Amino acid sequence: MTRKVLVTFALLVTIATGLWAQGATKEPVTLTFDRTEWSKAFNEIEQQFGCKVLFVNDDVKDRRVTATIRTSSAEEAVRRVIADAPFDCSVRDNFITVTLRGDEHTDRVNEMRGIVYDVEGNPLPGVTVQVPGNKMGTITDGNGRFRISIPRGTTYINLSFVGMQQENIRVSSK
Repeated sequence: MTRKVLVTFALLVTIATGLWAQGATKEPVTLTFDRTEWSKAFNEIEQQFGCKVLFVNDDVKDRRVTATIRTSSAEEAVRRVIADAPFDCSVRDNFITVTLRGDEHTDRVNEMRGIVYDVEGNPLPGVTVQVPGNKMGTITDGNGRFRISIPRGTTYINLSFVGMQQENIRVSSK
């Protein structure tokens, strides 16, 4: 009887620990912003939720937020920061990308697509593709493909991958 109780207790602890590790029981976070620059608000969201918020500095430099946000979702926190502004956000894995929407966006950026290969010619998934000096970026998919909006006039992008040296790649119109 005691052994059965111990086994049941151990099983319940294991299940509860697994749920906690997956964030199933994560408590909501309260973020308070008072005329806070968006870039600082995004940094706070990154620290609280362990995610990465990617954006073009020039697009958000004059933006401020005043709000108290209580949520357990980083995406919801970002959406509340950009509410009532001509911006959208999208989520991919642990990255939230904030972009201008519509004409305001297309007048100032170019879309770049590509595939990242390793030295043997195999597509490389999970590579971070980022505009230097900027938080704007993306990650290659399972086939090494990426799509990123880059500010007009960008001449280089950075490619980085765990265990490999960062590469600076010249942007071309091809």
